[in-house]
Amino acid sequence: MIIGPNRSIRRLRSSDPVQSVAPYAHYPHREEQAMLSPLENPLPLGTWSKTAKAAADSVHQWLQGSHETSVAVSRFLGSSTSAWEQRSISSSSGEAVTVQAAKGATRKTYEVEVGSIAVSQRNEGYELAKAAGSLIEPGTHHFSVLTAGSLTDLSLTVTEKDTNAQALVKLRDAVNQARLGITAVIREDAAAGTVRLALESNLTGTGYAFSLADLSGNAVAASGIGKVSNTAENASYRINNSVFKSVQSNTVTLDKGKVTMTFHHPTSAPVRLQVEVDAGAVAQQIRSVLGQVNELNRMYNTMSTYLHPGLNRSLNEAVSSSIAARVGISRSLSGEWRLEEDKLLYAIADNADRVKRELHSSEGWAYSIRAALGQFEQLPAEAMMNPDTQAMQQYTIYHPTMQPYRPIPASGWFMNEKG
Repeated sequence: MIIGPNRSIRRLRSSDPVQSVAPYAHYPHREEQAMLSPLENPLPLGTWSKTAKAAADSVHQWLQGSHETSVAVSRFLGSSTSAWEQRSISSSSGEAVTVQAAKGATRKTYEVEVGSIAVSQRNEGYELAKAAGSLIEPGTHHFSVLTAGSLTDLSLTVTEKDTNAQALVKLRDAVNQARLGITAVIREDAAAGTVRLALESNLTGTGYAFSLADLSGNAVAASGIGKVSNTAENASYRINNSVFKSVQSNTVTLDKGKVTMTFHHPTSAPVRLQVEVDAGAVAQQIRSVLGQVNELNRMYNTMSTYLHPGLNRSLNEAVSSSIAARVGISRSLSGEWRLEEDKLLYAIADNADRVKRELHSSEGWAYSIRAALGQFEQLPAEAMMNPDTQAMQQYTIYHPTMQPYRPIPASGWFMNEKG
């Protein structure tokens, strides 16, 4: 048929206009009915509304789960949060030397020898009868304390009624209140009925040695606190067969402060210390990522009626790779992703740099997962819905509104209008 100059519809190769639609027997009843009867929705409107809401909720939950998975992946990749920066220590002798390594410490082996440990100076006074009259004479006493190159004058006043215990308390308080880095304590032998004053430097090493002397009176001489019972000493050590070093403390730092060693007693042979990747922490972060992926898979299985199958497929394709299999990441028959930690630990012990590169680089396992998750966030909602769901076909054909779209039959319509 063609449309002639008079805007009527005419049969091809004919000048006669098409007559009005009658009788109806000339046209298929099905098309005629579709044209003349009200359009019918294949699903009741209430059913369609519920289906649309369920689909929208499914997409929302999927995106929420995808975001949580992305957070777990970002934690694995982040420079400040990645377990790859955490360190573990192995030692051939945990009693002589202990080590702590901060995040980002250089992975390295240390051979440590300890010649001596640092000790603090300690002075022990005389044992005096607790209840007897003070051996420190009544009156005001002045004495000096020399420590760390600084000289300080101190004083105390003793009365005629003071006992040895009371006089030592005054002497103790004079030292402690001066805050010289020396702690004075009274030691009592209850069975013997005696007391004595002991002084000890708060820090080890020869730089914190101290001495006391009477300036006026006899507080130091009568109490005996000028007597050294333990001499201050420095620690000596060497690493990797270098020259021995002398230090004031039993704690030393290496690797720009990221490795801390503490000496507990001299060694008879070198102690081997290894600073390595904390493989257990890496395994835990990988399990966290896989746990989120498994949760997304469970979510898809529950909502597969409404979610596009491509979502689940692209996610699992990103997780699955030869790299993943080599480090122990595999999928069970039930569809659960899991980590065989022994495989991961072996791979890290064999070549930690390779494992990190394969899992952590911009083309590695974790980035592939994050890229797949990022694509989900860029998709419009209707693209994430299952196109095979009948009620959703109407929505995905015409998506600007959430009203169902009813295609009008193309056949059965005729025009016979004259201009």
